Amino acid sequence: AFGIVKDYRVIEERNGDGGAVIVIVEATVRPSAVAEVWGEVQNVLDQIGRPKIMVWIDETIDNEQQRDSMVESRLAEMFLKAGFDLVERRGISDIARREADDARDERNAAKLARLAKDAGAHILIRGSANANRAGLENLYGVPAAFYNCDVQARIYHTDTGKLLASESLPVTRTGVRSRKEYSPQAARAAMAQATFPSEGNQARRREPPLADKLFESVMTKWSEEITAGGDIELEVENLDFKTFVDLKKALAEIDQQRIKSVDADFSKGAGKFRIRALMPASTLAERLIEKPFDAWIEIVDLKLNRIQAKKVGAK
Repeated sequence: AFGIVKDYRVIEERNGDGGAVIVIVEATVRPSAVAEVWGEVQNVLDQIGRPKIMVWIDETIDNEQQRDSMVESRLAEMFLKAGFDLVERRGISDIARREADDARDERNAAKLARLAKDAGAHILIRGSANANRAGLENLYGVPAAFYNCDVQARIYHTDTGKLLASESLPVTRTGVRSRKEYSPQAARAAMAQATFPSEGNQARRREPPLADKLFESVMTKWSEEITAGGDIELEVENLDFKTFVDLKKALAEIDQQRIKSVDADFSKGAGKFRIRALMPASTLAERLIEKPFDAWIEIVDLKLNRIQAKKVGAK
């Protein structure tokens, strides 16, 4: 189901023909991936696994880079309270962080994903928040400094470097009491208003705040990756060409209803298989320890969308 399974119960379970198991389930499904209560989030995280998330937001005020990002810390806090496991980007070394200075767009997604993956994250939320002075105004006899702000973020799957979603909000304008045009307080208020649901007058919003968009995207994409599978990579080392061909044919014949396509490359004793499947990598890995695959390969590592293996008997 697309969305969140709030609760369910198994009504009947019995054996069917050909080794199949028939299960009848009654479930309550919310069509949106955004849960309304904390318990629903925990339920779906138990269903799909708890991804580790890294939040990495560059924040500037009047074109000056801020040492600490308010948007980043509050987004991280939101996901932490929702029950996700967080990976602090401060755990990335200074050298790696300097590498990321050039990795701020989709062209450098592989570098971004590698840095986050090495730190232990499954999902990377990478973006920017900018606020710039928009002048002083008189509000009911009180001077106020106004700022224009824009916030955007992309969500990457660290294991593949794949861009899962891109969210942004147009310029948001807000102000706070101040006798000076330069006011970091007003700048942060504008960014908070654009990013978080509890800030500002929600009735006047034309669209949801960025935090809600990101949360829904993470829940939706992660659910899709786990339940529907998608693209799975199988890498096999110490492989001869005959076994490579046999393996490719056998993969395509596993389940023609769930294995949609198998593409493969062979180079210098290694085979790389790209499998389009309606199953997660964990399910495929379970199949690969059965005949005839158990005579060909041994699985050495399993990630969300990648299986690494070696030829049986290889060191």
